[in-house]
Amino acid sequence: MQTTRTSVDPELEVHGQGIRAAVEQRRAVLEESFALLQNSDQQGTPATEAIEVALSALDTIMPKDLLHISPSTASLLTHWLEANKHVGMQAAKSRSSSRP
Repeated sequence: MQTTRTSVDPELEVHGQGIRAAVEQRRAVLEESFALLQNSDQQGTPATEAIEVALSALDTIMPKDLLHISPSTASLLTHWLEANKHVGMQAAKSRSSSRP
């Protein structure tokens, strides 16, 4: 008899790191990119709007208990990571090219 798992280990591998860590890292990058764009002349651009949409979507699927992520939530978070992997890249490129 097989048992079913009711939650996914938060350290589930996603490209070499736990899903929780990957989502938290991606959120931090998006928040930093959004702040950089808001402080520049790029307020209200498609880039800032895309970041806002990505962060808003994450807020709707992010569980309160990050230590016990259900399989369905893990699937949604993995999809969110994949769907938003290029969002905010322009701000990141601008940031790295402006560093001495």
